[in-house]
Amino acid sequence: MRRSKKNPTINQLIIEKFLKDPNAIWKDKNSRMRELGTTKKLLDKYPNKRFWFRMNIPFEMESLLWFLAPKGKEYLLTEWNKFKLDLKAEKKYSIGSRKIGKAKKINKTKSLLEFLRDGSEKKE
Repeated sequence: MRRSKKNPTINQLIIEKFLKDPNAIWKDKNSRMRELGTTKKLLDKYPNKRFWFRMNIPFEMESLLWFLAPKGKEYLLTEWNKFKLDLKAEKKYSIGSRKIGKAKKINKTKSLLEFLRDGSEKKE
């Protein structure tokens, strides 16, 4: 188990969230140092803490080094773009049932044949 149970660091939270067996990592010093170094590299690239809390887990992984591989980098980039995407709701305008303005009379549209016949006649 990680050392500080009260206030875990962001590095510890990332390890706990993404790894399959985090307890084994905390027991082995070499693995722990490797994973902490990896989390520091990842946090240098993507420093926003909310991003790491909201990101979906692609699968239970043995090591965070997957994020430094090409497929892992691609996954992080797509998740980062999803996180940064800001889709605001469309503004809705309430239009009352009351008419605004005067009613305008519109002439009936001509059919294609009528339109072609009118164009062929010469007007003086």
